[in-house]
Amino acid sequence: MSIAKATVTGTVYREPREFSTANDITIYEIILCMNDRDNNILIRVISKRLALESVVKSLKKNDLILVDGRLQVNTVKTENGTEKKVFEIDANAIEKIGGSSANSSSNSDFANEESIVSFGETEANELVNEEEIPF
Repeated sequence: MSIAKATVTGTVYREPREFSTANDITIYEIILCMNDRDNNILIRVISKRLALESVVKSLKKNDLILVDGRLQVNTVKTENGTEKKVFEIDANAIEKIGGSSANSSSNSDFANEESIVSFGETEANELVNEEEIPF
């Protein structure tokens, strides 16, 4: 279920992963760490867009990125059989901040770093709860 459009910044928490579905669709997964004063908030970023392949493959742990896409909620089963909600962003654009422009790709252009949307502490905590992410 898609909730809303989201534009967020954060650091790459671990090396991006690439995997394929049974229908040979390549999916890229990035775990984004958004910091507030007391906690690290983790959110999964996925991309099925071939246009974002080069930027995702250029990312490394601790790179600062901007992600634009649709915020969605999925339900997954944990190892013990209970269901948990997972918040993720289906990325339309991913841009490496502070890197060369060759390492950015999107379906729309970001004018500059001033276009970055920052969430306050309350809003960020409402988006995702660490207990709800099973990874």
